[in-house]
Amino acid sequence: MAPYKLFHPDHEYLGQVLMDFQNAVEGESIHSIFKKHGLTNIQPQAWYPAQMFINILNDMKESRTMQMLDFVSIGMKQVENAVMPPGLAQLPLIDILRSMDTAYQMNNRGTDIGEIRCEVIDAHHVRLIFRVPQPDDIWYGVCYGYMRRLAPEGTHFTVYYDEHQPRREDGGEITIIHISWS
Repeated sequence: MAPYKLFHPDHEYLGQVLMDFQNAVEGESIHSIFKKHGLTNIQPQAWYPAQMFINILNDMKESRTMQMLDFVSIGMKQVENAVMPPGLAQLPLIDILRSMDTAYQMNNRGTDIGEIRCEVIDAHHVRLIFRVPQPDDIWYGVCYGYMRRLAPEGTHFTVYYDEHQPRREDGGEITIIHISWS
């Protein structure tokens, strides 16, 4: 059974997302997997069926060459390579983290693409609630990458899964990732 599934078959990804993912994965093997699933000559502003990308993620998971840290590293590398609006790092961290769903919605389209909710626990702690079809560990890496790239210099932070909520990959409806900093 495929671990990653779309919520609706009309879900599409913006080409730039696919290109960023491809660039975050080192080696030629990713290009052959993309080619196998019909994703070649990707155009950054074109839209592509998300099922093609989900099939790639499932292949990567099933190949057993992908470990948890591989998906985390990919998420971190995507943030490292991403073009960010000027001045974004000057915003309060809470505002940056609240904007994750806006960025997600801009790069995905369809009837039910999922969502990312940000709940503020206190001035230095948020809970991000993910209902998305991609691997949890990619989003963990994205969260870590956001903090590493955008938190003010000298900020100490922790990113961790909620231990009381089963993750989507473990049969839960959502995945919760906490971020706290000082």
